[in-house]
Amino acid sequence: MWVIMFFITDRYRLPAVACLTVTAGFLIKQAIYEIKEKKFLRPAGWFILAGLWVYLFGWKPDQSLIDMYWRIFAKLSKANIVYNLQIKNNNLAEKIAKDYEKLLPQDPDSHFFLACVYAQKGNMNDAEKELVKTLKLKPDHHYAREFLDEIKNRPSN
Repeated sequence: MWVIMFFITDRYRLPAVACLTVTAGFLIKQAIYEIKEKKFLRPAGWFILAGLWVYLFGWKPDQSLIDMYWRIFAKLSKANIVYNLQIKNNNLAEKIAKDYEKLLPQDPDSHFFLACVYAQKGNMNDAEKELVKTLKLKPDHHYAREFLDEIKNRPSN
């Protein structure tokens, strides 16, 4: 029943994980106990069934789950960059923005947020380069276009 709830019903996944973890822990403990007692047949059967289950139903997460992990990473990175810029922790914001850009170079927002950090630190040349990269990846990025125009129209000191 827990397996059905885990794979079919999204809202029961969290409680199912706890129950499946307890069950797996019990089976591992029981397998160790039986191997110590020189009873190999039952634990071997459990491992064969587990291997067969993994082989038949696949263990790799599907692509949508992996994409979701990257979307979550991007959203958290953006929130952390904004927060650190607000509290004037520019060095940490730059580190997070560089990590974000390094891991997701095809995400236009990674370049946009790095440009914001560079501008906050007063490095307008690098900010302009990152904004150009943003617009190459997403030509209709409204905020990048506005920001780039603002940098280009700013009087140089």
